[in-house]
Amino acid sequence: MSGEQIERVRGIAAGLGMRVALSAPDSALGAEATAGSELRIEIHPDIRSHIQSYIAASDYFHAVEEAYKVVREKLRELTGEERATAIFNENALNERHYPKFFGDDPSPTQAERDFRRGVGYLHLGVQFLRNEKAHTLATDMEPNLAIHYVALASLAYDLVTRHVGEATVKEIEDLVVAKRRGYRSATAFYREFENGRWISSLVLPDCFKSVAVRKRLKAKWVEEADFTRSFDQSNIALMQLELVAGELTDDELDELMARPTKDSYGNDQQAGMVDFLEYVSSTRPGGLTATAKARLAALTVESSS
Repeated sequence: MSGEQIERVRGIAAGLGMRVALSAPDSALGAEATAGSELRIEIHPDIRSHIQSYIAASDYFHAVEEAYKVVREKLRELTGEERATAIFNENALNERHYPKFFGDDPSPTQAERDFRRGVGYLHLGVQFLRNEKAHTLATDMEPNLAIHYVALASLAYDLVTRHVGEATVKEIEDLVVAKRRGYRSATAFYREFENGRWISSLVLPDCFKSVAVRKRLKAKWVEEADFTRSFDQSNIALMQLELVAGELTDDELDELMARPTKDSYGNDQQAGMVDFLEYVSSTRPGGLTATAKARLAALTVESSS
C-alpha cells in the first residue's frame, strides 16, 4: 500500500466513522458509494462506539476482537445463545431464530432463503475468526486488515438488527400517543415540547438504542406523517419525528417541509412545527436544510405578526 500506508489508512478511516476510506478503482462501485477513488463505509455506531478507544490507541488487534464480541453479545441478547454454530448450525440452515432477525414470513422466496443463509454464514465467519483471535497472543495488526475485519463485524451485526417487529412499533407509538394525551392542556404540552424536554421523561424500550431500529421507525414515521388532520395528530407526528431527528436525511427533511398542512376546510393544522424545527436545528447533525431554515423563518415571522 504505502504512502505511509495510505496515511495509516486515512487515520484508521477517520476514527472508524469510515467516511474516509481506501483506494479502489473508480469503476468498482457506483458514484453514490465513492468519492474519487475512495470507498465510503459506515461502521455500525454500536460497534464504533465500543471500539473507539482501541482505535485511538492504535490497538487494532483488540479493536477487531472487541468488534466481534459486540456481534456475539447481540446474538446472545436476541436468542439467548452467542455461538453462531448453535444459532444457525454449521451449515447455516437452522431457521429457528429467523423471526427475531428477519420477522415472520411463512413463505420466503428462494432468494430470501439464500440471503438468510448468507447472513448465517457471515456470523459463522465472525465466530471462527473471533475464536482465532481469542486463542492467539495479541500482535500488531495492519490497519487496512483491521478495517476489513471490523467492516465484516459491522455487516453481520447490521443484518440481524434491521428488523423491527410490529409489537415493538406499536409499543413505541402507543407510548408517544399516551404521552401527548397525558398533558392536561395544550399550554402544558407546548411547554414540554419546546426544546424536546418531553423526551427526557419518556421511557423507551432498550431496542430503541439501536440505530437500525431508529432508522426503521424513521422510515415509517416519515412516510406516515400527516399534518392535515388535527393539531393533536400533527403533535403526535412531530413527537415521533423528534425521537428520530438525528437519523433524518436532508431529502427526508425537505420532503416533510413539502407536506400539505391544511385540512379540507382550509384550516392549517401544522401545530408545533416551529418547536420541531428548532429542536431539529439543535440536535440533528448538519442542522436544518436551506428549505427547512426558510420554513422556520417564515413561521417565526408569521407567529410574531
